[in-house]
Amino acid sequence: MSQTRKVMRFGQEIPLIKAIRERLIEHEKKPVRMIFWKTISDISLIAYFFTDHPLYFNQIGFIKYDPKYIENLDYINNVFWLLNSIFDAAISIVDLQYLR
Repeated sequence: MSQTRKVMRFGQEIPLIKAIRERLIEHEKKPVRMIFWKTISDISLIAYFFTDHPLYFNQIGFIKYDPKYIENLDYINNVFWLLNSIFDAAISIVDLQYLR
């Protein structure tokens, strides 16, 4: 199941890049709340996906990387996941406060 989940992450960067582009275009017409933090959140998620791909290829044996490189990449992957989670939580809290 873990491998299937990782395969389904391929290509997820494209809608995120498109969303960033659309958000910036919309911001030119009228201000978008928290545009900076939403963009940083999307960028950290894109980086998470990009660092996850080499980990997947190493796990299935398609490409073998140095174990130290995989260890560092796994750490960086986790950092980007954490950053995205923190930014998403903060954005959700601010949006809820705004709606109240």
